[in-house]
Amino acid sequence: MRIFGCLNLGYESTPVEVEAELRQGLPMIQIVGYAAVAVRESADRVRLALSNSGFICPQKKIYVNLYPGSVRKESAFLDLAIALKIMERAELIPSPSISIMAMGELKLSGEVCRCDGVIAAAAAAAEAGVEILIVSKENQNEALLSGKGEIFAVSSLKEAAEIVSRLANGEKPPIATLPVSFEHPESFSGDLSDIVGEPLLKEALIYAALGKHHLLLTGPPGCGKTMAITRLPTLLPDLTEKERLETMRIYSLAGEIEDDRILTRPPFRAPHHSASPEGIIGGGVGLKPGEISLAHNGVLFMDEASEFSSVILQALREPLEERRILISRAGIRSRFPADFLLAMAANLCPCGNRGRANAVCLCSVKEIQRYRNKIGGAIADRLSIHWKWRSSDAKEADEFISESTTSAEIRMKIAEIQKRTTELRGVPNGLLPPNLLKNYCRMSESAETEFNAYCRRNGLSMRSVINLTRLSLTIADYRGASRVETVDLHKAFRLRGD
Repeated sequence: MRIFGCLNLGYESTPVEVEAELRQGLPMIQIVGYAAVAVRESADRVRLALSNSGFICPQKKIYVNLYPGSVRKESAFLDLAIALKIMERAELIPSPSISIMAMGELKLSGEVCRCDGVIAAAAAAAEAGVEILIVSKENQNEALLSGKGEIFAVSSLKEAAEIVSRLANGEKPPIATLPVSFEHPESFSGDLSDIVGEPLLKEALIYAALGKHHLLLTGPPGCGKTMAITRLPTLLPDLTEKERLETMRIYSLAGEIEDDRILTRPPFRAPHHSASPEGIIGGGVGLKPGEISLAHNGVLFMDEASEFSSVILQALREPLEERRILISRAGIRSRFPADFLLAMAANLCPCGNRGRANAVCLCSVKEIQRYRNKIGGAIADRLSIHWKWRSSDAKEADEFISESTTSAEIRMKIAEIQKRTTELRGVPNGLLPPNLLKNYCRMSESAETEFNAYCRRNGLSMRSVINLTRLSLTIADYRGASRVETVDLHKAFRLRGD
């Protein structure tokens, strides 16, 4: 019997084969194979877990090797695999002619605890030709979601030993099944109908959700920026099967899956501006995913965006373009998916009083300019929508949607349009490559003339021109038009905020 554990190295997982030999000598377990402290401590945990599970640990010197030895092992999730291999070599359990991957940390009582990265481990096991996967019952849904191999969920070392014994005897233990514990699609906080008197703001949210256009909302405190953006995920359709597996794989690696729940809704991440670069971008021990990867297939909300450090804001440039992030640490490199919708909110000045009724702003011109420049330049160019609060906007007649229109109604319409346009173009409009824009974004003669004049008048960069074209196409799609007209351009110009 070949027994494997698994080691998470960034977004990927690497199978670790566990070997064991028993020799005469002082009773102890010695673990070799570039094992870190957490792994070397497995020796004591495994010995006591065996004893407390009713097994007699052999009174010999036990050598355990973790292959390959060139990769540092820093996880306690190899406990279960080490215990089963020792039991096999000590003939405490029979040895079936199969390969098994076992993942789980052991308590001294023999209980098997949950571990991180089970979805990635299941994929690694399948690629390595491993037939059986044994995990903690707390990881059952994660493992089954991958759809790879035969999954057995256990709560103790004793149960794991029984499964191996039954497999060796030719029996078929009951395979774990996926219970229905999906999130309810309406488990949101808030609704689009909560936004009152801001028609242009509602449009900005709808177009952002439909075309995956990044957006920035600016205005004085209390004008509704944060409240509006928290309604943005309610407009996004449910995750597809592929998106669900990708998203849960990242959450599994980060250890953020609660109660083994399967996600069905796009994630919404809102890190505080005091968060470290590692927390936002990713990295640290084991190359953990950061907030930008945890927001994959969902929304990354950066409130008080100008308060974030320049290092973090500039680090967003790669994932916004490439939809992934490369993280390197101690010779290990891994690319994490980071395909998110970026939503930013900021005040008009450092003190927040600028533009606020009955308030006085004491910020100097230089302070205001420095504050706004934090999210200017290359980052601002990548944001298609720049909504700026104006008191006149709230008084405009709302001809776009009624005040009572709910997120569920808009979400259904967005899902229908996305299905149709994605089949035609392959990706949302906000991600359309520049070389394909001319093929799909057809403008009327008057619209094209006005578009060119607007770009020249405002001195837009090439990236801004492309984003404005994408946004105009999304507005036309929502209107159900086959080409972009001047009415679509006028709305895009207003949302652009130049």
